[in-house]
Amino acid sequence: MLILDSRENGMKSELSVYDVEVMEMTLNSADLRFSGNGEDGECLVGCERKKLSDLINCMQDRRLAGRQLRELWQEHDYVFLFVEGIWRPGPGGIIEELRGREFRPFFNQRDRRAVNYRQVIAYLTSLALKSRGPNGEPVRVVRTQSARQTAAEYVALYKWFTEKDWAEHRSHEQIYTNEAKRGNGRRAGMVFENITTVWKMAAQLPGVDRKAQMVAKHFGTVRAMANAEVEEWMKIRSEEKTKAGRMKPGFGKTSAEAIVRAMTEEGA
Repeated sequence: MLILDSRENGMKSELSVYDVEVMEMTLNSADLRFSGNGEDGECLVGCERKKLSDLINCMQDRRLAGRQLRELWQEHDYVFLFVEGIWRPGPGGIIEELRGREFRPFFNQRDRRAVNYRQVIAYLTSLALKSRGPNGEPVRVVRTQSARQTAAEYVALYKWFTEKDWAEHRSHEQIYTNEAKRGNGRRAGMVFENITTVWKMAAQLPGVDRKAQMVAKHFGTVRAMANAEVEEWMKIRSEEKTKAGRMKPGFGKTSAEAIVRAMTEEGA
């Protein structure tokens, strides 16, 4: 369930097009919050939404960094700051904001002075890189163009935190190879580690994909992997455990046979 601050005018209608339950209430901190699956178990995620004018005012009176973020961190494990609007650097470095069909200089409502684009980006960068909660987590800054996009981002974030356990998100663990697609047509992605030759070769085998690192650790060399029989592939164990506490098998018989076939048969 998404819990939306009752003062967020118009956001409920934007969220109504999605298959998610939304409850409105007055929140002490955050414009929207929800519970999900964090790194250490159940967590609470807080989202703060700022339009450009709100953000500029917060920079000047220090309300966001000095009070709101502290309150957000007191109640949430993960904090996201959504900065909403279409704006760009204009002549001389001032901010130009899209109004209607034209970009016009943005003047702060308090003193009617033009706002510098670099200063705003520097402020957001400082929040993203240096503002951290008690658990060490940073503030995640997300820029959106409209309330509609912000709503879509809310839902995507909610689904990420609720549809899988933390450990099941593994897109970042993939590696990239230039070989043609094999087997089920999936191509490995990218991971920032020292990729060994046996790791690269394992990633190209059918059904291995994200298990390539595990395979490389098991065999150690390309020769050992190439000479392995079906039974040896079935001995590989995952780092994950079953509910009974046993290590999960890396490959079943059918998968192991397909791998050995790809390694030994001509044209496989």
